Amino acid sequence: MKTMIQKKDNTYDVDLGIYFNEKPAYTCTTVQENVLKAVNKHTTGGASHLQKCIRVIYSGDFNIDLPVYYQLVNDKTARIAVKNGDWRIDDPEEFVKWFSTQRQKEIKNDGQLVRIVKYLKRWANERGFKTPSGAALTVWAGKHFTPKAERDDIALSQTINAIKSSLWWTISCPCSSFEAQDIAIAFKDALQDFAEIKLWLNAFDNGKSNYENLISQIALYDYAILIATGDDETISRTEQKSSPRDNIVFEFGLFAGGLGRSRVFYIVEKGSKLPTDLLGITFPRIPTMKGAEMDKAILESAYSIREHIKSKETTFDLGFLPSTALAYGYFTNFVEKTVHRLLEDRKSNKEFKLEDGTTFHLKEIAFDILIPNDLSDDMYNKVRAKRLKDNWAKIKVDPKDVRDYDFSIDVTRAKDGVLHLVDIPFTLNALYKAVEMYSSKAHLGKDTKETILEQREIRNFQRTLDYLISKSALAKGIVKTSIVNI
Repeated sequence: MKTMIQKKDNTYDVDLGIYFNEKPAYTCTTVQENVLKAVNKHTTGGASHLQKCIRVIYSGDFNIDLPVYYQLVNDKTARIAVKNGDWRIDDPEEFVKWFSTQRQKEIKNDGQLVRIVKYLKRWANERGFKTPSGAALTVWAGKHFTPKAERDDIALSQTINAIKSSLWWTISCPCSSFEAQDIAIAFKDALQDFAEIKLWLNAFDNGKSNYENLISQIALYDYAILIATGDDETISRTEQKSSPRDNIVFEFGLFAGGLGRSRVFYIVEKGSKLPTDLLGITFPRIPTMKGAEMDKAILESAYSIREHIKSKETTFDLGFLPSTALAYGYFTNFVEKTVHRLLEDRKSNKEFKLEDGTTFHLKEIAFDILIPNDLSDDMYNKVRAKRLKDNWAKIKVDPKDVRDYDFSIDVTRAKDGVLHLVDIPFTLNALYKAVEMYSSKAHLGKDTKETILEQREIRNFQRTLDYLISKSALAKGIVKTSIVNI
C-alpha cells in the first residue's frame, strides 16, 4: 500500500501476519502469549504484547508487528486474535484490495490518497495523547478522500472535514458516583477514536438547579452511556441488595425519553438491583472487581456500543432541533427536482447560457452541496462572499413544479461539457434560529453549548442528505455533500 511512515523517533513498523489454517484450541490471549515467548529474546529490544499483535523491537531501527490470524481452508474470511477478547473478522488481503480501489479517486493517479494517509499517520504519531490506529486512519481517509489536484493541503483539509462529519458522534456519560468515574474513563478511552465522550464530572452550569441542567444537556448529545454501579444498599421486601444511586436511574429515564430508548446504554454492575419496570431488558453487565475481567467486559461493551451506533447510521430522528426535517425538505423539494430537470434538459440537448453570455450544451452533471461548518444569521452575505472569492458563474435552472433558481457554477472545475453546480443551503438559516431559540440566547457570540448544538445539527443535516442521496436513483452519483469553512 506504500503508506508506511518514519516515526518521530526515526523508527518504523512492519506488519507480518502469522496464520493458522484451523481455529486454535486456546484463547486469543494464550495464542498471543505463546508467540511472545517464541520471539521475546530474539532481539536486545525484546518484545511487547499489544492488543492485536506481538511487537518485536529492533531498538533504534524498526519494529515488526506480528498479528495472529486463523483462516479455514475453505473460508475466505480471516480472523484476528484480540488480547483479552475473541477472534474478530479482519482480512488484510481484502483491505489492500479495497484501498487500491479507493485510489481510483485520485486525479491522474498522482498518489495523493497515499500521501494523505501518511500525513494523518504522522500527525497521530506526533501527538502526546492516544489517537486512532493507523488502520483506522487509513480506512477513514480512503472512504472520505476528497482530491484536489496539486493541492495536498486543500485535499487534506477537505478529507478531515468529511471524516469528522460522517463518523463523529457526541455521547454523554453520566456515572452514579465518584466511585464509578474510573469505569466511565475506561469507556471514554475505548471509544475516543469513534466519538466525543463527555464525562459528567463537571458538566453542570452554576446558578441552575440540577433538574434545569439535566434538561438542557439532553439536546447536546446523540447518545448516552450511564454507568450504574451498586453504590447504595436497598432493602426490598426484607432483602438487602446493592443498587445504583437514584440519580442515575432518574437520568436513564430522562435520556431514554429525550433521545429515544435505542440511543441510551445502561451499563449495570453485576448483582445490582434494577427497578422492576426494567426487568426483562438485556443490559451490559460489568463485574464488581477491577482487573482483567473488568477490562474485558468494558471492551466488549464498548464494541457492542460501536456496532449498535453503526447500525443506526441510516436512521434519522426528529428530535429537539429540525436538522432532519430541514434536510428532507431541502432534498425532496429542491435538490432531487433540480437534478430531474437537468437530466431532462440534457436529453433534449437544451442550450444553457451563463451570465457572461457563454453558451454550452450539457453532457455531464456534478452537483456539490457545500454545508458551512458553523451557522450564522448572515448566510446571504456568506454565500455572496464565497461566490466572489471562488469566481463562480451563475446559471438559471427551472426545476419542475418549483420556482426557477439561480445556481452557481464552479467554472474552474468545468470541462468537456460538465456542468458543475454548487449550492449552499439557505435553509440552514432556520437551523441557526432554532439553536438560538432553544438556547434562550441573550448575548452576542456563541457559548460552548450553542457550538455543540450547532455542530451536532450540521452533522445530522449532512448525514440525512447523504442517506437520501444514496437512496435516490436520480441523485446518486451526481450529488455529493461536504462541510466546508465559508
